[in-house]
Amino acid sequence: MQGIALRASRALHPTRSGRLLCRKENRLFHESGERAYPAPAIRAVAGFLAAAVSVVTFHAAAWWVLHQFGLMPAPYPMRPTAPFGLPLIASLTFWGALYGIPFGLAWPHMGKAAVLWGFGLGFIACLVGWFVVAPLKGAPPVGGSIIIPIVVNGAWGVGVAVLTPLLLSGMRQRSTPATS
Repeated sequence: MQGIALRASRALHPTRSGRLLCRKENRLFHESGERAYPAPAIRAVAGFLAAAVSVVTFHAAAWWVLHQFGLMPAPYPMRPTAPFGLPLIASLTFWGALYGIPFGLAWPHMGKAAVLWGFGLGFIACLVGWFVVAPLKGAPPVGGSIIIPIVVNGAWGVGVAVLTPLLLSGMRQRSTPATS
C-alpha cells in the first residue's frame, strides 16, 4: 500500500527538472542531482523566517550605522502605521518576511551567487517602495535619497541570503533521525 501512495505522490508532483518529489524520513524532499533540497513549503517558511529576522538584525544594523552619521532617525521606529496603528518596525518585519517567501522557494536555483541575489531582493524592495508604495500613499516616487534605501534594503537582502541556508540546514538536521 505504501508503494502505491509513493507512486501516486510522484505522479502528482513532477518537478521542473523532471525529477520527482519523494518521501524520505516522513518528509518530502526534492532531489536535484547529488543534493536533496527541502520541499517548497519548507523553503518558503525558511525564507519567511530568515527575512523577518533579517529586518530586525541586518536591516536595523545598516539603519543604525546611517543613524550614527546623522542620515537616518533611530532604528526600530515605533511610530504607528495606518490602518491598524502597528509600530513601523512590525510593519517592516511583516512585509520584509513576505519578500522572503519567493527567495526561499528560489533558493536551490541561486547557487554560489545567493548573496548577490539577496542584494537584488533588497533592490526589488526599493523599487516596489518607490514606484508602488509611495504613489499609493500619495507621495512622489523616489522621494528623497536614492542611496540610503539601497544600502539599508541591500543589507536586509544580504541578511536574507545569509540566514536562509542556516535555517534550511537547521530544518534538515531536525528532519534526520538521531543515530545512537
